[in-house]
Amino acid sequence: MKKLILGLLLFFGVAKAETDISTYQFYVEHLPSVCGSSQEVEKYASDNNYEPLNWSLGRAGSEKTGQPVFVITYWSNTDFTQTMATVTVPNSQNSCIIYVSFDVIQNEEVMKKKGKGVKWREEHYLEN
Repeated sequence: MKKLILGLLLFFGVAKAETDISTYQFYVEHLPSVCGSSQEVEKYASDNNYEPLNWSLGRAGSEKTGQPVFVITYWSNTDFTQTMATVTVPNSQNSCIIYVSFDVIQNEEVMKKKGKGVKWREEHYLEN
């Protein structure tokens, strides 16, 4: 399943990524991740005091109007000193932990400027 998820991510992001690589001198890097059932990933999050902080959609071709192809969940522990990011592909019962990070420093000025985000709903994701 991990190969399928990563394959889909690569497939839908290739066109935009190729443009970005030539424009911005980017390169492809293979990063480690761990995957499991979404239920098991949520159990890990709960066991380690992580709560979802926000969700965002990855869209085909890295275009704002592209079809949704994955969901990123950004997690924080209860004292906001640790974060974790997960990726889930539509119609999959699996998720991958992309990273876990420590010693988080919040940029309070940005948070004050930006205010509250738009509420994301699963129904919205499934409709698009």
